[in-house]
Amino acid sequence: MRESGTSRLTFYLRRRRKVDHIERRHVQCCKNASPVLGARPDCRHAVISKTMNTTPSNQKAFTLVEIMIVVAIIALLAAIAVPGFMRARKRSQASRILTDLRLIDSAIDQYAIENNKKSNDPVAVADWTAYVKKGSPLYNTGNNVFGTSYGSQTVDQLPQVPSGDYNVLSDVAGTGFWSPYGP
Repeated sequence: MRESGTSRLTFYLRRRRKVDHIERRHVQCCKNASPVLGARPDCRHAVISKTMNTTPSNQKAFTLVEIMIVVAIIALLAAIAVPGFMRARKRSQASRILTDLRLIDSAIDQYAIENNKKSNDPVAVADWTAYVKKGSPLYNTGNNVFGTSYGSQTVDQLPQVPSGDYNVLSDVAGTGFWSPYGP
């Protein structure tokens, strides 16, 4: 198809240059071909020079099917990996709560010794958080990773895992995991 603004002669000369270029490539490609068989059967230049359309395309690209296969493989891997990551996250949250309960137990014991408290005396959140590492989330809020408050505690009684958090984490942390702080 001729571009607008070009004369017929210019269009013809450009097209002729393309054809000459294709024919030169064809000659270089097929100069070792046998005279009996003619051009090599896998030579693209011979077909293109006959049709006189365009030069052979050297562009490489992925087909839609190849892209869809890659997407399907990635989706399959994600479907396998995501539940494992979610389970590991819940397990780490359970471990964090268990560590908090151990710290609270230790903090209550230190508070009771320093303040001459006896068994069954109540210990407010502000009292036991003073014996936890300063700057830690437990020190700042007195809450666990889910935002549930551990609340006030009692001297010589083990702190217990909050029941709502126990129910959320029961699939990754059974009763044996929480021992001796479990329900």
